[in-house]
Amino acid sequence: MEKHCYLVNGQAWLIAGDFNVTRELVDSMAGSSKITRGMVEFNDCINRIEVQDINRNGLHYTWNQRPRGASGALKKLDRTHGDYAEKVFKCREELCRIQNCLDNDPHNEDLRFEEGIYLQSFLKASWEEECYLKQRAKIQWLKEGDANTAYFHKVVKGKINRNRIETIADGNGNWKEGEDAFKVIVEYISEFLGVEHTVDPIVNTENLFSRKLDNQQAVEMVKEVTNEEIKAALFDIDDDKAPGPDGYSSKFFKKAWRIVGDDFCCAVKEFFLSKKILKEINATVIALVPKIQTPGKVADYRPISCCNVIYKCISKIIVNHCKGLIDKVKNRVNDWKNKSLSYAGRLQLISAVLASLPVYWASVMLLPKGIVKEIGKLMRNFLWSNGQKSKGISKVSWNDICKPKKYGGLGLKNLQDWNIALLSSRIWKISSGHDSLWVKWVKFYHLEGRSFWDVRAKDKMSWSWRNLLKIRPFLRDSFFYRIGNGENTFMWFDNWHKLGPLCYVLSPREISNAGYNIKDKVSEVIVNDNWNWPADWLNMIPQLNESPVLKLVRGKKDEVHWLNFNGKIVPFDVSQVSSSLLSNETIVEWYELVWFQNRIPSHCFILWLAILGRLRTQDRMKKWKDTSEFCCVFCNNQIDSHSHLFFECKYPNEVWNLIKIKVNMSHRPGNWIEIIKEFQSSLKRKSIENFIKKMALAASVYHIWNERNKRLFGKQRNSVDVTVKIIMDDIRLKIFSLNMGYLGLNEEICKKWNVPVNKIDHLHEFCN
Repeated sequence: MEKHCYLVNGQAWLIAGDFNVTRELVDSMAGSSKITRGMVEFNDCINRIEVQDINRNGLHYTWNQRPRGASGALKKLDRTHGDYAEKVFKCREELCRIQNCLDNDPHNEDLRFEEGIYLQSFLKASWEEECYLKQRAKIQWLKEGDANTAYFHKVVKGKINRNRIETIADGNGNWKEGEDAFKVIVEYISEFLGVEHTVDPIVNTENLFSRKLDNQQAVEMVKEVTNEEIKAALFDIDDDKAPGPDGYSSKFFKKAWRIVGDDFCCAVKEFFLSKKILKEINATVIALVPKIQTPGKVADYRPISCCNVIYKCISKIIVNHCKGLIDKVKNRVNDWKNKSLSYAGRLQLISAVLASLPVYWASVMLLPKGIVKEIGKLMRNFLWSNGQKSKGISKVSWNDICKPKKYGGLGLKNLQDWNIALLSSRIWKISSGHDSLWVKWVKFYHLEGRSFWDVRAKDKMSWSWRNLLKIRPFLRDSFFYRIGNGENTFMWFDNWHKLGPLCYVLSPREISNAGYNIKDKVSEVIVNDNWNWPADWLNMIPQLNESPVLKLVRGKKDEVHWLNFNGKIVPFDVSQVSSSLLSNETIVEWYELVWFQNRIPSHCFILWLAILGRLRTQDRMKKWKDTSEFCCVFCNNQIDSHSHLFFECKYPNEVWNLIKIKVNMSHRPGNWIEIIKEFQSSLKRKSIENFIKKMALAASVYHIWNERNKRLFGKQRNSVDVTVKIIMDDIRLKIFSLNMGYLGLNEEICKKWNVPVNKIDHLHEFCN
């Protein structure tokens, strides 16, 4: 067969016949349970010549040792192998040929019909080739000695090398190899999982929760699960998701649904009825995924759990029951989608209404990622396309839009960060010792004398409590404990030392070996206002020598403070938490140039897009469209761009020059980037003159862009004088709406802009 492969020389070929050997154990109804040498050699040969079995229908066993008897061995010896690559090549050639003919005779019905047939054949062949290549790339093929192509060998070899842990550092910084490395990982995971504790039953829950769902919402979340709902959740799981400990993927259950469907549904329903799940089903495989390029210690890996399919299906059903929140958002969007709103108007509605809908839910539970993603998608589509059913082309990524305006965004709330910020108020109540029934219950039943930052999440804990523990890494370093009597601050886990929580540098084993208890408070460790650190600790962590000398004040309670991203103590509130989650962002220099007080929102929105370079100018559209017919509507000399429209082209330049004269601007550079730099440096001082100049820039950009679109799509044209008049009228009306004295607004400026002084405080009367 390998000799024939060279003779074929890359052409399509088909191999069929009796090969006198099986490929797999399932190809023989009876016989040995071991893979024979002949089977290995046969598979190696097939892999080297890069062919595969053709899909077939009918009986699996094609050979019978005794056709007339009842005891003959049944085997699959007859096979048909084919080469998909050549099939795709031939189909593509025929499709191109028929499409070329169709270009010359586009009204020929026979050619159109023939093109459809060839297109269908090409798509089918491409899909078969893709499936083949996916199978060839599977790692388990290579483990069995598959002679694959060089490309797939390199890819899989790279994955294996990345996933292999050769050496790792323990808690003391000592490097371990081989079996010792695995022991370090096991010890770390054992400490991470913690130990079991028994809790007493809750006696009175009447006043435990102040906020409750209404009856309709409660019934919706606990409604009976149907077989159709279970099947839909299963079939929504990707086929390629990693299987759990049982080894069965979602694709197995989909393919075998006719056989296992009823049992699968019964298992899922049993969970929702009994609220219990078998340990065998709840078992997971913990896989370590590197968080950095070169991980050195166990903490550099992120443990993820590979769950069984039934567990994943149950999770999807729970998420679907929470989707009533999404329906609320959709209903609001549907009410507005037929209204003609500008970008700024849609932004205001999203900020004031849509973003406030999930606040209650986000304050009582950690929203599932699927819900957060779906709500973000609805808001994004509404902003860019004014409707939830149509997908608009996003000019700016949603993550950037959700940044505060001073960081270059639009100030919308990132729902995931906002969810964490809202839940942080509960952690604040626990840490600060808030006098409430819920805090007392948490300390008694969940903490049991331990620090909140030390409690390990366990499966038997409630879902809401485990979610509260899950957000601790985002907030821990911002909780600062100021020592009073030292009786309420945990020595090893609370953030009172300048090194941060001491558990970052000392492991529980080191603490125990030194004779301390992990539940120790600061007052129990300090002796006569001095520290008595073990000598080996001081050698290992010299910074302990610099520990602050604390004088405990009897009767003065320890205080909890919130540290912002600059490390300064500020009053705790949700907005401060949200800001701390954006600590790595940089303030943009043009922030005050765009988002100044008393601005015209629609003007500043377009100015924001222009500064970011995200308007759909022709130079940007050429990346995904043919621009051979594109040309600037003002000069007809070249395709337009941001720098060309603002203000290099003749028409925009004339408008801009007239505006500069009318608002008494000095000479400004002509290049768009230089204009922005010059404005943001020279207009920092708050005055009515600078306010008018900012208004002039925003209005000029807005109306030039508007004029460009009118000419491009509506065939309407305004002269330079008309456009200048429109811009000046906008500025004049805005000045009319201001109160006398705003930024130094006086009678002289009002007269210059033809604004009646005696009506400056009566805008509503003027508008009526």
